[in-house]
Amino acid sequence: MRKGGMSKALICRQSGEWHDVLSLEELKLPPEVAKGFSRVRMLAAAIHPSDFGMIAGTYGKAKVFPCAMGREGVGEVIALGRGGSERADMGPVGPKAPPQNIPRPEGGGRGVGEIKVGDIVRIPEELGVWQEVIDCQSQNLFICPKDLKPEQLALGFINPPTALRILEDFAALKPGDAVITNAGKSAVSQSLIQLGRDRGLKVHAVVRGKTEGDESWLKSIGAAAVWDETQEYFKEVKAALALNQVGGPSVLGLIKALADHGVCVTIGGASKELVRYPTRELIFKDAQLRGFWWDRYLRENPAKVRPIMEEIWELMRKGKLTQEIAGKYKLTDYAKALTQAEESRRGKVIFVW
Repeated sequence: MRKGGMSKALICRQSGEWHDVLSLEELKLPPEVAKGFSRVRMLAAAIHPSDFGMIAGTYGKAKVFPCAMGREGVGEVIALGRGGSERADMGPVGPKAPPQNIPRPEGGGRGVGEIKVGDIVRIPEELGVWQEVIDCQSQNLFICPKDLKPEQLALGFINPPTALRILEDFAALKPGDAVITNAGKSAVSQSLIQLGRDRGLKVHAVVRGKTEGDESWLKSIGAAAVWDETQEYFKEVKAALALNQVGGPSVLGLIKALADHGVCVTIGGASKELVRYPTRELIFKDAQLRGFWWDRYLRENPAKVRPIMEEIWELMRKGKLTQEIAGKYKLTDYAKALTQAEESRRGKVIFVW
């Protein structure tokens, strides 16, 4: 059992702009790991747009400040609490300490089994993953495969399953059907393109400020076509499904590109502009406007999470699904990391240990 010590963590003490409210602090670890808990040393953690929303206090679920930040990350179990190992229930949520009665998804992290020293696990996002060492309730850890790189595992729990659900839950797609996405270089769009290629779909990517490099890269991972948002692509594309991550005028182009009875699913509003009600498209195309939030899906479909992740991991093993990494930083370089993450439109910035 690893004894106590100090752990660096990115702490947010109130909502606001990250450069005003985030600070790197040293937290004292308990002298011993409590019974039913596992001590986890972080390996990799992502920086998401939703992390900025949580820091600003504008995301769909609020944080209770002060707290460590960061939603998605994986680490290695380095010690177990007294009394032996605990059964690992599959779950994306869980408190730090003291234990609380928070509902957990059913089913073990291994199917049936126990957390062991050396396991690679996803940390419950409520604890904040931007910290070096974390004591977590063992029953709330999500066990990951050891044959995949931590950097890819750390990017696999939000964007790829979101793209998977978009493709499977909103339209009866068949090989050859067209799908279109804006924010075409985003992590979700990357996953949508690769998953769509695997299903024989023609995925069109709309990007802001298209460059020659964008087109060759996105086509290399499976895009059927790459468009700049200023182009009138909607005159050529008749999509059964559209994915909106931008809002404002951008989503109107997507809706115009829908075929009859097409569906436009919104998961974000990066432009922070309102969406105008597209009366003509709704009436004459019977266009459907829907929304999707992976966090809600997790709460409402806990038993489905493990099979979804197994599918994602198998595609990663086969080289059919990868996530672009724009930069890797140590936690001490958090200002550089967060600045790049704010500015980057291609690939994710991650913390590594």
